[in-house]
Amino acid sequence: MSIFDLYPPIKLKVRVLIGCVLWVIISMASLLLAQNSIQVEKLTTQEGLNFRHVDAVIQDREGFMWFGTTQGIAKYDGNQFIIFDSSKGNPHFIPFEQISKFIYQETSNTLWFIANHKLFALNLDTEKLNIIKDPEKILAGEVLEIALDKTDNLWVVTDEFDSYKIKRQFLIKFDGNSFRLIKSLERKSTGFTSIDITATNLICWSTVNHGIMFLNQNGEILQNKILETYDWYGYKIHFAESFFDSKNSHYYFSESKGGVDVYKDLEFSHTLLKHKEVF
Repeated sequence: MSIFDLYPPIKLKVRVLIGCVLWVIISMASLLLAQNSIQVEKLTTQEGLNFRHVDAVIQDREGFMWFGTTQGIAKYDGNQFIIFDSSKGNPHFIPFEQISKFIYQETSNTLWFIANHKLFALNLDTEKLNIIKDPEKILAGEVLEIALDKTDNLWVVTDEFDSYKIKRQFLIKFDGNSFRLIKSLERKSTGFTSIDITATNLICWSTVNHGIMFLNQNGEILQNKILETYDWYGYKIHFAESFFDSKNSHYYFSESKGGVDVYKDLEFSHTLLKHKEVF
């Protein structure tokens, strides 16, 4: 016989106390879970997004979100969208709508973007396009890629044919005043290309025929290596996307085997993710 059998009120009080303690623990756990939970808000055309296909996303220094779609640009303030497109009478007019890349330059509060393979600069203070001065027609070709380095220079990759049908890509540097041709490379097949900036401010340029190159600010090739080879509709190409983090780790997205590899100075370090882990 237990003390609870002799004194039923004690048994009842203990049960109530245990119940209160459990309630407090569950309430605190729920509160902590709510504070640490990740909330995802879905933005669709029903909320005012101009098109469902988004190719570029960036946030400016005021916290506004900018979405690049195949039908123009959408600015989001947390409540509503403002649309920049080529509609007649639109106070936020842009001449071309197929957005493929954003780069935000915080020092000048400028949104650089590629639309229909042309380069544009949107002044976010006035929300009007800046006039890009290029008297020597250095940007004559199709603009494929842009990147902003650690010293605020804009790097541009263009692609064009000359009268003899020779396919070339051009690496161009904009220092805030003028455009300067840095490097020209011939290509034999598709125009895939990518450009990234390392933590040490080197330019990493990846092309289909020449693999990956590290260049300094003057265009001198410091390192060049082919990390990838695969067949693309009968052509042997050496292109894959890559990315550098703040610690200068080089993440390489292999097309031939899939997954993500990590490199150091163009030398293989280890595999971060295998193909099956990604897909």
